[in-house]
Amino acid sequence: MKAFLVVLTAIEMFSGTVKAGAITYTETVIGTGTLGATPFTNALVTLTFIANTANIINSSPGIFQDTVGTGLISVAGVGNGTFTDQVEAVVNQGIPGAGLSDFTENLLMLWTNASVFATYNLASAIGPISSTAQINSVGFSYATSLGNLSFASTSGNSTFTATTTPEPATEMLLSAGLLGLAILRRSVR
Repeated sequence: MKAFLVVLTAIEMFSGTVKAGAITYTETVIGTGTLGATPFTNALVTLTFIANTANIINSSPGIFQDTVGTGLISVAGVGNGTFTDQVEAVVNQGIPGAGLSDFTENLLMLWTNASVFATYNLASAIGPISSTAQINSVGFSYATSLGNLSFASTSGNSTFTATTTPEPATEMLLSAGLLGLAILRRSVR
């Protein structure tokens, strides 16, 4: 019993309210367009935004944005780079849809429309969700380290995924619990 109380005390000391954490939003699509001076046709395009859920804002009813982080671009056969404009993850529960946009230009880059986004707020893992793709195409481009990204068209659906990374406090809490179970089991013998 004494070991059990020690474990409970340790868990209480090391636990805290976990309100925020690392999150990665990813949009993929088969697309045609240009990246810098290099054209691509029916290539896998991956847009990634690495952020933190602490930065999510509810800018208006049903619209959530995560605006602080790093935006990455990968076009198969062309290369990998970073967005030089500020990128954001956005969900509009009213449409419903989610995706990545160029916050600097206030332009949608790639969007996935799906009913599951009617209750999603960007704060948790979701997906992969594949559904109708939406882009801003003719005349719009997005600044990257490899030159401007421009879409001419997409083929098929886009896929939106959000993945979370456990915070150290969460991992410590789990470790303390496992340690406590080991101590408790040993003391029972």
